[in-house]
Amino acid sequence: MKKQTGIWVDSQVWQAYRELCSREKLRPAEPIEKFISFILRDGSALSVLNWLDKAGKAEGLEAYARVLLNWYKNGKRWIEITDEDEVPIELMLLSA
Repeated sequence: MKKQTGIWVDSQVWQAYRELCSREKLRPAEPIEKFISFILRDGSALSVLNWLDKAGKAEGLEAYARVLLNWYKNGKRWIEITDEDEVPIELMLLSA
């Protein structure tokens, strides 16, 4: 059985979301239903939100590591972190 609920969402955000769902041939409720089911399987909305936050940060870290690796592969071995200090890129890659 389905139940209609009311959730307040900014109108511009909702419109952009509906357009995205339309391009991907999804009903707007479908991703929301799956997200709620995912939270229920996990047993905690807070842990899922924390996981999503970490996943977003990890994506940025991956891009950072790719840039460092590209520099390293192309022969750049040091990077200036301040006007006076340099750090080896290899160390930064290992740290990342």
